[in-house]
Order: sequence, then C-alpha cells, then structure tokens
Amino acid sequence: MNCRVVLSTVLLSLWASTVSADLPPPPHLKEVDPRVRFDGIEDYPDHVFFLRFYDVHGNPNGTPASHVEVKSSEVLSFKARRIYHLELLAMPRKDFDKRNADDPSLSWLKGQPLGSHENDLSGVKVIPNVRYSDVQSPPTLASAYASESPITEYRITLSDDGFFVDVLAITKPNFTPPLERWSVLLGGTFVVAALAGAGL
Repeated sequence: MNCRVVLSTVLLSLWASTVSADLPPPPHLKEVDPRVRFDGIEDYPDHVFFLRFYDVHGNPNGTPASHVEVKSSEVLSFKARRIYHLELLAMPRKDFDKRNADDPSLSWLKGQPLGSHENDLSGVKVIPNVRYSDVQSPPTLASAYASESPITEYRITLSDDGFFVDVLAITKPNFTPPLERWSVLLGGTFVVAALAGAGL
C-alpha cells in the first residue's frame, strides 16, 4: 500500500471520528438521515419506546436531547448528523399516558443538555419507571451514489431480567476514495499475477 493510500485513509478516519467540527464529507460520500428498524417492538404493546440522543454540531456544549417515538418494527427515518449517546427508553404505557396527560410537551422526558453536569450524562437517567438501553448509532454517511440510506436493524429484549437492544445488521460507509480503492485492487491483482507467474 503506497503512501498516498495510507495518508488518505488516516485523514479520512480522522475526519470520520471528529464530531466537534462540521466538516463536509468527501465527494464520494454524502450525509443521510439514518434509517433504523427495531424488531420486537410489537411484542411489548403495554410499553412506550423512545429513541433519545444528542445531535451534536460544532461545539456540542448545551445541545438538548432529541426524542423520536418508536411505534412499530417498520423502518423509521429521523434527522441527525452527529449522533452522540443514542439510547432506547422503555416506559409502561399506563405511566406514560398519565404523565403525558399532565405535560404533553414531554419536558419531563427530555433530560439535561450536554455540559449541564460535571459528567455530561449524569442527569440523563433520572426518570422514574423508565428503563434504558444503549444503542449502537446507525451511520449518517453513505456512498454519494446510493439511492437511499442504509437500514440498521436491531432486536429488542425486555423482561424482568433486563432491557437489551442488540444489533442485527449495520452498514458502515467505505471512507476510502474510489480511485484509491482501484489502486489497491490493481496492486493486489499485480502481486497475485506475479506470484502465479513465478510458480508460487
């Protein structure tokens, strides 16, 4: 692998891991709204489920939590670009309906903005009768040539023993530029051909 390939890979990896800067993606990638599907939601009709996350841009300090209700196992699309601390909340429907009647704004569900505590997440899990499970974030980037964003699939398990969200399928974007991919492929093909010609 030549120096250009190594340098490109390192630079793109650094870009992909940076959430504090709103840099545009490289030309072969595009930002997409994540699409998710939670298998098993219908198994728990007596519960209400919400995705909660922080969509951080630039300086994330003070970012409020975002909430998206998950009502079924159908594919759900939501807007986010820099997802931080994604989790699924589960709450008994009777408790939710009672609190929602008292405060339809859901202010009681929203948690604290980032930076409002010494530990950013110390003020999040404070709602009575709500259970939480961390969720691996879906990609917010896809190939610039893709017709639609990939679907990330999860499986929910909720019981007296715990609340878990397992990843069933997740697609990660290829951060290597197309021209660099071809150079690596051709280089590998040349090596294989050379070894075959030498009788190895």
